Amino acid sequence: MSPPEPPRTGFSSKNKVSSKEKLFCKAPPDGFVKSVRTVEKKDSFNAEDLAMLGVCARNVVDTEIAETGAILFRGLPMRNAEDFSTFWRGYLDTQPALTEGRYTSMGPATGRDKLSGIDLATNVPPQFPLLCHNEMCYNPTTVGCIALYCVQDAKEGGETILARNRELGLPKKAIKFLDDHGGIKYVREYYNAIHPPENSTPGQLGSWQAKCGLDPTSASKADAEDYWFSLGFNSSHVEWTDEGELRVSNFHPGYIVDSSTGKPSWWNIAHTGSVVAGDGTPFPKKMVADIQTKGWEKTYAFKLLPGDW
Repeated sequence: MSPPEPPRTGFSSKNKVSSKEKLFCKAPPDGFVKSVRTVEKKDSFNAEDLAMLGVCARNVVDTEIAETGAILFRGLPMRNAEDFSTFWRGYLDTQPALTEGRYTSMGPATGRDKLSGIDLATNVPPQFPLLCHNEMCYNPTTVGCIALYCVQDAKEGGETILARNRELGLPKKAIKFLDDHGGIKYVREYYNAIHPPENSTPGQLGSWQAKCGLDPTSASKADAEDYWFSLGFNSSHVEWTDEGELRVSNFHPGYIVDSSTGKPSWWNIAHTGSVVAGDGTPFPKKMVADIQTKGWEKTYAFKLLPGDW
């Protein structure tokens, strides 16, 4: 007997997203983002209501995400992390159940700061634009979908930026550069907290114990390796020095092939200027600048309001 289909009530939809205030980038064109709004009008929502909204939202995503690749839910009632956690649990538990992925950046942190078990977004000062980027493209196991919820809108800045990789129009010489030089090599280096260096090298990102969330007094190399293996790395990616320092590296072509067009689609963080090609060749500075410029040309923005997801 098949399980009952989750309800789809609770949301109305449109294909236009707009913001009232002036934004850093132009607004997305009609149809770029699927926008849906809750039609549930109640003075208060209990835990069961919030969980059911999560079920409804999951059904919308499962059936409609392929149309645009991005969905904006507006008018959701959650105004604190606890209520959003209830909604989110209803979303994840809808069959087939999903497992929330672990966020692990190239930096020294184990993960993001949390509130009621929910990851907090990157806290960037409003005067600094956070370039559109491919989340966790540097890890063997990457993300399927990213979800951002707004409890309180930013007084300044706070735009959400979106771009479609296949539409970026990046320089053809960049793809050729990747092919000629073995893609991209991502490298992370961590010292041993038991024997910290007097002066760390520019490439070191802190201790491997801190990165892996381990107690320095009892952590073993096997514990650290288990952390990296859980992210899709294998023993060939992990290298230990005689001093107990850890080096983690992996290669990626720098792009993926779009299954709908057969063409390469940009998938890397070369725009940061912080990575090298697979054979160790640095990206030319002008190429990095061209990648940034082309990326911004096809990047759009809108402002998240309280209740937007």
